[in-house]
Amino acid sequence: MTDNDDERARDIASLALKTMDEAAAAQPITITTPDTNTEQYPDYEVDDTQIAVNAIMENSPIMPVFESTYSKLHCGDLESLRCVILASCLMSSVSSRGLHPAVTGDKGRGKTTSIKAGIHLIPQESIVRGSLSPKVLLYMEKLVHGKVIFFIDDILLNEEIGAVLKRCMSNFQEGTYHHIVDKGEHKIHRLPPRCMVINTSVDAQGDDQLRDRQLLIGITGGDDSAYVDWEQSRRMTGEKELPVTPEVIICRRIMATILQKEFQVHHHRAIDFTYKSDRRLINQLYDLVEASAILHYKQRKHETVDGVIHVTTADDDLGVALKFSMFGLASKDTFGRLTRAEHKLDQMIQQEINPQLKEMPFTERQIADIYGKSLQAVRKLMYGWKGNYSNITGGLCEHTKWYQPEYDRMQMKHVIICKKHEIQNFDAVAFARWV
Repeated sequence: MTDNDDERARDIASLALKTMDEAAAAQPITITTPDTNTEQYPDYEVDDTQIAVNAIMENSPIMPVFESTYSKLHCGDLESLRCVILASCLMSSVSSRGLHPAVTGDKGRGKTTSIKAGIHLIPQESIVRGSLSPKVLLYMEKLVHGKVIFFIDDILLNEEIGAVLKRCMSNFQEGTYHHIVDKGEHKIHRLPPRCMVINTSVDAQGDDQLRDRQLLIGITGGDDSAYVDWEQSRRMTGEKELPVTPEVIICRRIMATILQKEFQVHHHRAIDFTYKSDRRLINQLYDLVEASAILHYKQRKHETVDGVIHVTTADDDLGVALKFSMFGLASKDTFGRLTRAEHKLDQMIQQEINPQLKEMPFTERQIADIYGKSLQAVRKLMYGWKGNYSNITGGLCEHTKWYQPEYDRMQMKHVIICKKHEIQNFDAVAFARWV
């Protein structure tokens, strides 16, 4: 999608939302909450709100509507919003492996508020918040219908809850079963299929298997001056942090329309990948393309067969997926993609290497001084989560050939041998294209 297309889409969305503001002034809009004996996502009456929702879903790019509403709730971090909305759409897919957003970043940079603003645009009956005991997911009556979002905010995941979440993610289409013996009687508790887990943390928590199931989004916090201006404007007007406005109701009804249906996605063309070494990233791109097709299904070729909507992708769906920065941080010279933070640290180290040398040794402390962060932050980026020089679990030492931990016998200390390389132009080659 071109910049002109984006601008046109925002104009269409703004016009629809303006119409809704006028309608709201004439007659307050309410959403009925279904009781426990009804379907989880209700069919709404064809009122002015639903007419506007149908018009948006049938005639304009939908993501700009969410972005416009989200920007009134949170400053920046649009990638976090896109991740939440598209991953939620996959809860209605009968073929997707599912996506589970994991948002990381430094303290105070907006991880929690970005996700809270994103899930505010989704029907609230589908969200479970707070900390969890390991087996509570298998006993919650709220989960009987499936299609539930678990929002785990900056909570250290222990091994037992991590195991439950891994099964939830791995069994996205099948559901998870837990067998127990209660008073000598065999009982089965079930975590239904197509549940989504959203996790926020300062560090990318969990082992490799858990991280392999997550869609990692790095939060940088954006422009501090822009944030101050945005927050000051909110404070001056006395606006609530997360108000339920007509725009929010439109977004929730769009998502309710998606979540109350089942979809099977067919690709209209094959996709060719520039770098084929990262299977996880390839599968995530396929899922994001399918999610875009589901979100825009009323504008795609579709038909209903046995209660399932069969929708065919369009060229624009790949463009929606490729907007995620992770696809711009993949390179043929790296073993898998780099995170934004890893890419930034790599660039800063490269600038410190003597251009006359092919490589230089740096201690962890020297790298921390270069990066301007703590030793703990540097170790995570160099060695991976809970890694160290003798136990590489990820980071630049695992994902690239440019960094190698060694023991310097002359200095009698551990160092990282940093090799000089050309700074990667990750945007020079597209990660994928239609063929």
